[in-house]
Amino acid sequence: MLVERTDVILRPQPRRVLVRFFSPGTEDRIERIIERVMALDEERIAERLEMVLRRFAERHDDITKVFLRHY
Repeated sequence: MLVERTDVILRPQPRRVLVRFFSPGTEDRIERIIERVMALDEERIAERLEMVLRRFAERHDDITKVFLRHY
């Protein structure tokens, strides 16, 4: 395959990011992640959820609905 460089530069646009379902892999890995989450206390869970919602809410309409749909 012949590749030719051009002056075109592609840059991400954070406002146009798509939320896609993410599967972390094997069942073992998924179980380990769930175990770590289940070991968190309620306060830590609330902090983490708030952080995730803050980081994604600006870029996605109704991010909570998207997360629930993927759940």
